[in-house]
Amino acid sequence: MFACLGFWRHKETEFYLKVSRHIDADLLNEATILKEMLLYGLPVPEVYSQGVHAGYEYLALSAMAGYRLSDLLDGDRSKHYKKSLPIMLQKMGALLGHIHSFPLEWRPVPRRRQHSIPEIAAENPLGKEVSEIVGWLGRNVPPQPKPIFIHGDFHYANVLWEKNDISAILDWELAGTGWREFDLAWATILRPSQNFMKEESEVEKFLTGYCQTAKYDEWALKWCQRLIYCHFLNMKSNWNDAEYLDAAMIAARR
Repeated sequence: MFACLGFWRHKETEFYLKVSRHIDADLLNEATILKEMLLYGLPVPEVYSQGVHAGYEYLALSAMAGYRLSDLLDGDRSKHYKKSLPIMLQKMGALLGHIHSFPLEWRPVPRRRQHSIPEIAAENPLGKEVSEIVGWLGRNVPPQPKPIFIHGDFHYANVLWEKNDISAILDWELAGTGWREFDLAWATILRPSQNFMKEESEVEKFLTGYCQTAKYDEWALKWCQRLIYCHFLNMKSNWNDAEYLDAAMIAARR
């Protein structure tokens, strides 16, 4: 992703240029989805240009105003936004439920490694504990429901805020039809260096908002959350972060 300055319709314009770097990227899908989301009235970037140059797929998008929730909870503004956090989490949940209600038939979301039960690395410092959760996952696989339209990568880093309102929803390249509860789990897990969603009460606020616009299967959501946590706990890049490993293990066992 590159922040750029150029000309659009004869005016100097700030925009962002996305260039595909991995196999999961599908910028044509994102460009098509964004145009559809504008019809639904969602705050998403405008597509300026999409294509292939020198063998790389690219997508030029309008710049969107706003800040990530993680940024708002740091620094001088943090006191105000920590008070507003429960309502903001409810708004995020309600928005995801709203997206899940769209009656869109789309291509299936690409299958990623996070969709499969992982093999735990032998050198994982929490290998025994994570293996117990993996065993539970294998014994309790929930039935797959009919796919619905999902964002595919909905989490705090892809949602921008102005004051206490959502100003933009970003990164739609993985959108398509898929598993509701997996999309919801991806939005509600704790990520490294994340300064919220550490408490179960905060996750519940998000889910309360979700239930304002949609419904979910509680058992399937729990299964998906534990699945994703196993992947995060099995990543070498997280093994030196003892605070995150402890918090993620507690969340995975809820």
